[in-house]
Amino acid sequence: MKGKQRWRITIDANGTTGHYDYLTTSKGKPGGAPVTVFTEGNAKGTVTLTIDPDGNAQMHFKETHHTYRSWTSVGGSGRALPAPLEESDMEWEPDPTC
Repeated sequence: MKGKQRWRITIDANGTTGHYDYLTTSKGKPGGAPVTVFTEGNAKGTVTLTIDPDGNAQMHFKETHHTYRSWTSVGGSGRALPAPLEESDMEWEPDPTC
């Protein structure tokens, strides 16, 4: 399976909170299947941004909505509406060349 993921993150004017959404799409023939399988996932939620004195940034993401659906090239489909909600963190260190 190969796919793409598109994120949109917006930090509010306060500089510490905001919202995000993303779309994940993929297609392929898992395990050499004779049909092509397509998947799509959508999620949105809240984000909290923290930047420490050294410039390290952390974003905490908390989903408020998440859906998945799948289908094949010969018919058949499935979905999870809504899917289980997730929470995660991303961390960045400052680039020394900046």
